[in-house]
Amino acid sequence: MGHSGLQPAPKDWEDLTSPAYAGKVAVPDPAFAGSAFVALGYFAQTRGMDFYRALRANGAKQVASVPDVVTQVAQGTFSVGITLDSEVRAAVAKGAPIELVWPTSGAIALYSPIAQTAGSTQPASAKDFLEYVLSSDGQQRIVATGWQPIVPGIAGPAQPPGATAVSPDWSALFGHQQDLLAQYRSVFVQ
Repeated sequence: MGHSGLQPAPKDWEDLTSPAYAGKVAVPDPAFAGSAFVALGYFAQTRGMDFYRALRANGAKQVASVPDVVTQVAQGTFSVGITLDSEVRAAVAKGAPIELVWPTSGAIALYSPIAQTAGSTQPASAKDFLEYVLSSDGQQRIVATGWQPIVPGIAGPAQPPGATAVSPDWSALFGHQQDLLAQYRSVFVQ
């Protein structure tokens, strides 16, 4: 995501480490925001922690949350930031002077899981709710909030032509959360 009219506009993740964005990049805290943790996992697996070291060396700053990234880019505190596409779309709809930049190598997709707990005291109601969320109407309501649907045949929010999505190796992340956060904190000590 970048401030409207930013020149040059970043095209891919590595652009955020270039001198053009020195001191101008906002990064959400992966210990606070699940989506930021997914990004940490993806970057650690595909680029190593060197990506975060390069961001930090270029003056990137950690902010608390994904909405903080959006707000601070809109206010001009930062020129670009790593955030959720749904947050950018919602802010643009409210008139924020920002725009969505979809990385050419792919935006990082993440799951928003939903499940019924084994100890549910209302298993029939929980099952009904899950079925509704996964129904056509439920998925269309999710799309209306700016999130991507998971049911085939339901169109999600518009993406740029040729847009791709990437994901971390989820099973490789499982059980390594604290190690990854420690590695991140060794780079972004605040």
